Parts: sequence; C-alpha cells; structure tokens
Amino acid sequence: YIAITGDGCTLMDGNSMYNAAIDKLPIIFVVFNNSCLGRVREGQKSMGNYVASDLSGVDFSLYGKALGIKNSFSTYSYESFVELYRACTDDDLPALIEVKTAKEEIPVLLK
Repeated sequence: YIAITGDGCTLMDGNSMYNAAIDKLPIIFVVFNNSCLGRVREGQKSMGNYVASDLSGVDFSLYGKALGIKNSFSTYSYESFVELYRACTDDDLPALIEVKTAKEEIPVLLK
C-alpha cells in the first residue's frame, strides 16, 4: 500500500504511521515536503492577505523513525526516490520517503 500526503497533513495525522509501525503494516508513506501549508499559503495569496504558512525545519525521515518506522528516508531527486521506493518494496515493513520540494511546488488542484 502507498499513502501519499503533504507535510502539513502528516503533522496533523502522523498517528497512522505509528499504527503502521506497531502493527508492521507494509505501507509506504510518501511525504511531499515543501516546508509550508500549501493550501493555506495559496488561499492567503489568492485573497491578498498573506500572514504565514511556513513549516521550515521539520525532518520527516526523523519523524518517521521517532514513530517507529525504521525505513525512513529523505530525497530531493526523482532518481533517488525511485531507488528508495524499490528498496522499500523489498520487505513487508512500513516505510517513509520524504520528498523535499520547492516552496512554490503545490498540488495541481490548487493552481
């Protein structure tokens, strides 16, 4: 199974990762980290009332390890992501791959 999420959502609902670690569920969590709450940022920009949305300094590979997911990694590149993903599918344990992106990178539906 694969769970694809953003950094803000992960911080609000990380307990699912803890449950996956405890029950040894073979879920790969892919966390896109643009160091901000993307939906909040775009909403504030569109209304011309930007206040704040930054989440800088969060290391989600360490976050995953703290929740018991030993296979927790971080990457900036697509090539590295593919290698990490393949390595994570080799066993039946939960894994987390943090994909660090630019702050301007937002989901297509928010553009």
